[in-house]
Amino acid sequence: METITNGFLVDCIKSKGLQETCKYLLSKEGLKTSNDTLLKDLDRLLKKHKNLNKSKSRVKGKENLDRFLKNSYRLPVPKDSDAKSVPVPSTSNVFLACDSDVTKENTFEHVAVKLATELVAAKNENDDIREELNLIIEEKDELNESLEKSEIKLQSSKKQLNRTSNREMYWRDKCLKLDSDNEIIHAHDDTNVFKVRIENLEEENRNTKQLLDDMHERLIELENENVELKKINNAEFFDEKSKTYSLKLHSCVYSLLDNHVAFENVGAVITSVLKLVNISPNKLPSVGTIHNWSIERGLIAKRQISETSTNENTTLHTDEASKYGQKWGAFAARDSEGNYTLLGLKDMATKSSHDTLDTFKDILNDINDVAGDGTGNQILRNIKNTMSDRASTETKFNELLQEYRNEILPQVIENYNQLCEEEKLSISRMNNFFCGLHTLVHMADTAQKAIFETEKLHFIDGNIPISNKAFEKQGQPGTIRLILTACKAFARRGDAKNGCHGNFMTFITEFLKQNKMSFPLQPLKGNRFNILFTNAGQIYYFQDKMKDFLDRSPSLNGLLSSVQKDLSEPFFLAGCKALGLISKYITTPLWKVIENKEVNISMMNQRYHKLLKYLEDAALNLDDFMSGSLVLFDDVPIKKRCYS
Repeated sequence: METITNGFLVDCIKSKGLQETCKYLLSKEGLKTSNDTLLKDLDRLLKKHKNLNKSKSRVKGKENLDRFLKNSYRLPVPKDSDAKSVPVPSTSNVFLACDSDVTKENTFEHVAVKLATELVAAKNENDDIREELNLIIEEKDELNESLEKSEIKLQSSKKQLNRTSNREMYWRDKCLKLDSDNEIIHAHDDTNVFKVRIENLEEENRNTKQLLDDMHERLIELENENVELKKINNAEFFDEKSKTYSLKLHSCVYSLLDNHVAFENVGAVITSVLKLVNISPNKLPSVGTIHNWSIERGLIAKRQISETSTNENTTLHTDEASKYGQKWGAFAARDSEGNYTLLGLKDMATKSSHDTLDTFKDILNDINDVAGDGTGNQILRNIKNTMSDRASTETKFNELLQEYRNEILPQVIENYNQLCEEEKLSISRMNNFFCGLHTLVHMADTAQKAIFETEKLHFIDGNIPISNKAFEKQGQPGTIRLILTACKAFARRGDAKNGCHGNFMTFITEFLKQNKMSFPLQPLKGNRFNILFTNAGQIYYFQDKMKDFLDRSPSLNGLLSSVQKDLSEPFFLAGCKALGLISKYITTPLWKVIENKEVNISMMNQRYHKLLKYLEDAALNLDDFMSGSLVLFDDVPIKKRCYS
C-alpha cells in the first residue's frame, strides 16, 4: 500500500468529510480494520491538526505543524475481531512455547494479539501525549521568557517611578514655599484679576446666551419656512377672492419687461422657470394685462423719479432717433453723484427744437400728474447742465430750454423777484456740453465733402469714374463708394447674398497667420464713430490681396465687379491711404482721449487747442505728417507695425 501522509488525510477530511475519507482508506488494499476504529482515529488526527495549527505562531510551532503534515499516517490497530490479520509480535513465541496443547496455544495467541494491540495503542497515545507535552513545554518556555522581560521592565519602571516621585516631592515642596512667600504679596492682585475674569466670563456668558436665543429664533423661522415650502406645490399668484395678482408677480413681470421679454412670451417664461422647481402657477396674466402692467410700470417709475430727483445739480441728456419712419425723443438726467435716471421716451412730430421742447414739457407734466406738488417744475429747476450731440436742433433746443426754465424759476423759488440780478443770473445760468465723439462723425462728413471736391478737380470734366450705375449716389466720391462696397463684399456681416467674406478669409488665412493678425475690416452697420477712416486704411493695406482674389474668381457679380474696377483706380486708393493716415494719427488718438475717464471736460479745451495746432502744422508739413513725425498727443502712443 502506498504511503499516506497526515497532510493528505487532513485535506481529504476538509474537502470530503470523515465518512468519505474512511471509505477511501478501507478501500485501500492490505488495510483491515473496523469502520468505527478508523473514524475515531481520523477524528483524533483532525483535532491534533487543529491544536498544532493554533500554536503555529509560537516558537517551533510552524516547524511542528509542518513535521506533522509530512509524517506518514500510522494506521490504527484493529479490534479483536480483526486481530487474526495483524502480525503477532515476537513476544508471542515465548507464550506459545510454554504449552504444546492446541487449546492453550489458541488462548496464548489470543492474549498475545490483545497485548500487542494494547501496546501499539499505548505507544500511539504515548506519542501524542509526548507531542502535546512538548507543545506545553514550549509554551511554558515562552511564558517564562515573557515573564522575565516583564520583570525587567517592571523593575525599570519602579526605579523611574521612584525618581519621578522624588522629583515631584522636591518641586512640590519648592512650590509650596514659593506660594507661601508670594501669597501675601499677590493676594490683592489676584483678587482683582479674578474679578476681571469673572466679569469677562459673565459678559461672555450673556453674549453666548443671546447668540443661542438668536439661533433658536432663526431655527424656528427656518423650520416654519421649510414647512411652508413643503406645502407649496402650486404657486398662488392669483387671489380668487380679491381677483388680484400678487405684488411679487408684478415685480417679476416688471423685471422680465426690463430684460426685453415680449408681452406674449412673459407667461411662457414664468412657466418654464417654475418647472425647474416643480411648481405650477394657479393663474398667469394675459397679454392685455401685461400690457397694462407695462403702463403701470411707467407710472411707478415716474413716481420714483419724483422721490429721487432732489439733487440741485443735474445734467439733462437729450437725443433723437428715427425708427421705421417714426421719430422719438429721449430725455434722461444724471446728478452730481452719478445717478442716471430716464425721465421719459416719447414720439415726436418732427426733430425740430420746438417739438423737442414740447415733448420734454409733456414728460414733465406726466411726472406732475403722477407725483403732484410741482415735481416736474422742481426737476426743471435742478437742471444746471445739458449734454447732447452737435446738431443744430439741439443747440436751438438748449436756448429754448433756457428761456422756458427762466419762466418757471419764479414759481419754484421763493422770493425770486426780490433777488438781485447777480443772484438771478447765478441761478438761471446753464452750461451746455456736447458729445466729443460726434466730432469724429463731423470729421468724416467733412472728409467726404473734401474728397468729392478733389475728385471733381482731378478727373476730366469732373466725371468721377464708375463701372456700375447701381452704386452711384449724388454727391458721393468714388473713394467713399469703394470703402462702402468693399465693406459689403469683404467684411463680416456684410452683404450676405453678394459678398465673399468666407471665401476671402480662406484665401488670406496663411497671410494672416504669418503676420499674427486677424482680418480688421469691420462692417459699417453697427459702427459709427471713426469707422470710415479705419476701414479706408484697411482697404489700402489689403488692396493687393483683394485684387488677387477678385482676379482669380471665375465669375463676379455686380458688387464684386464694382469693387474690382474701383480698386484699379489709383486716385481712389490714394484717398483710402489719406483717410487711413488720418485714422492712425488724428482720429484714433482723439477717440482714446475722449473716452479716457481721467480726462474731464475742462481738460478737453487744451486737447482741442492741440488738435487745431496739429492740423495747421500737418497742412504745412505733409511729409512729416505722412511719416508720423508729427505727434498729436504726447501721452497717446501710436503703434507702428511692420507686416511681411
